[in-house]
Amino acid sequence: MSEEKGVALNEDQALRLILAAIEAGAIRFPFSGGLNVNSLLSKYREKVRNKPEGVPFEEFVRSAHVAEVAHEVTGLARFDALYILTLYKTLTVGLTKKEADRIQTAILN
Repeated sequence: MSEEKGVALNEDQALRLILAAIEAGAIRFPFSGGLNVNSLLSKYREKVRNKPEGVPFEEFVRSAHVAEVAHEVTGLARFDALYILTLYKTLTVGLTKKEADRIQTAILN
């Protein structure tokens, strides 16, 4: 088989391969995988100086900055989704024989 000729998986095979790799820890979510809730909250603690009396600080931070936190987390999730979609499309559109052999070798070892 020529190096230029593509080897592609069907959609079901590609999906099963990606899911198996995620479950086995071979594929991680590079953007949101390192998300640290305490670090994220401490980032917003610094922004907030005035809070109403009697409201616990964590509750105030969560309620006051939910949209900002959601926006940041959503952005990371979108990057991870793009990463997974790129893997999926690469597997379904095709790889060279050499690329496919490398993947098979990595899976078997």
